[in-house]
Amino acid sequence: MEILKQTFGFLENLNLHIPLSQIILAALLSSLFLIIGRHKLGLLASYGFIFYWGFISNRGFFMKELAETTGGVYFYGALGMVMALVAFVGFIKTSEG
Repeated sequence: MEILKQTFGFLENLNLHIPLSQIILAALLSSLFLIIGRHKLGLLASYGFIFYWGFISNRGFFMKELAETTGGVYFYGALGMVMALVAFVGFIKTSEG
């Protein structure tokens, strides 16, 4: 249990700033894609915004916080790769039905 606390303990005091304009843009794009029936593009837009906010916009914050943990930087990088892979597979997979 201590290893989890050491690795993810920084999440208890996490304070991220995401501009309201970007949140509104993400919601509008995702809603628009879902309304016009482009579900994959809606999911891809959502993944894109989450990836941008977590891995590009707040990279300095996360790297500073994760540098003090025992595996946080590797987890951060692996999570980014997994998100990109899921978005890619979801986009190229054909829908059945």
